Amino acid sequence: MGVQSTLDEVITSSYATAQYLKREGERGPVYVVGERGIYEELEAVGIPCCGLEDNGRSDISVLAAMDSRVRTVVVGLDRCINYVKLSRAASYVRDFGCRFVATNTDGSFPNAGGILSGGSGCMVAAIAAASGKQPDCVIGKPSSFFIDLVRAQRPDVGLDEIMMVGDRLDTDIAFARANHIQSLCVLSGISSEKAILEADASCAPSFYSSSLQDVKTLLESSV
Repeated sequence: MGVQSTLDEVITSSYATAQYLKREGERGPVYVVGERGIYEELEAVGIPCCGLEDNGRSDISVLAAMDSRVRTVVVGLDRCINYVKLSRAASYVRDFGCRFVATNTDGSFPNAGGILSGGSGCMVAAIAAASGKQPDCVIGKPSSFFIDLVRAQRPDVGLDEIMMVGDRLDTDIAFARANHIQSLCVLSGISSEKAILEADASCAPSFYSSSLQDVKTLLESSV
């Protein structure tokens, strides 16, 4: 598409989660149900974490050893999730009163060939069911924390200069509507044209298109 960007212009839900916990004064260790990216973002702001050691474990007797220093559980996409990780995370939330933070709640995402894979929301829902508690905080869309972080880093950018481009009405477009920015829903992912046309005001996009390639044309026409 020819869009130039730098690393400091890329904000992921893992990065935003680390910034949120830093702001909250979290000292760790944080128990993470997630992958390497979350660990790296937390460690980059000086927050130690644990959880990777439970990858591949199946013996539930290890649950007898819980780290009493853990005060927060962070849950994101984890393609190595297992019964031990799910049970340990739920126990921290339910039995130890730990804060339950979800990086995002997307239930699925598309892969090559149109196959849908389970997203972070599946892990969040499983731990919520096992612990009997919903997340204390959802960092990603449609939470307003994301837009607050963007504006804090780029105070020169107004809301009227921001457009949310995404493929999900319930997170991407709902995020745009809740934060009063324009939105473009692309049909190359989750939401269909039928769903867009039937959407209520809380998640109806400003525009929709069949391809992400149309974003450049739309932006050029608005200049």
